[in-house]
Amino acid sequence: MLYISNRGNLAGRDPKEENSIQSLQHAISSGYCVKTDLWSINGRLATGNDHPLHGIKLENFDKGKMLIRARNLPALLFLLENAYHCYWRESDDVVLTNKNFVLSFNNSLIPKSIVMNPEDNVVNWNNYSGLCSDFISGYTQ
Repeated sequence: MLYISNRGNLAGRDPKEENSIQSLQHAISSGYCVKTDLWSINGRLATGNDHPLHGIKLENFDKGKMLIRARNLPALLFLLENAYHCYWRESDDVVLTNKNFVLSFNNSLIPKSIVMNPEDNVVNWNNYSGLCSDFISGYTQ
């Protein structure tokens, strides 16, 4: 089972700190993988949900510990060219990452997929390969 911290959150949403370098590093050092949102603006990379907030150097992070949502086309192209585990999503309920992982959103839960925001769904976690949550520490205790 993969346990993925959504935007570096461990025990609930923290809009001021999520996607920050410190939050991502803390989640990784706590033993989790992290999902973050990435923008590329004029060749500069930044994390942030609705808009770019925190400049980032991805080479400072372990690629194997990251799942990255491209927030704009230049970010997606950068991630693909540099072999990062990534995906693009607008409003789809099911998404395939570039490493052939299925991500399930909302109520479209696919067995063996990674369930995104599982707190929104009541399911038997044994049927899935991973969870990505703002409350990930609650699933591993």
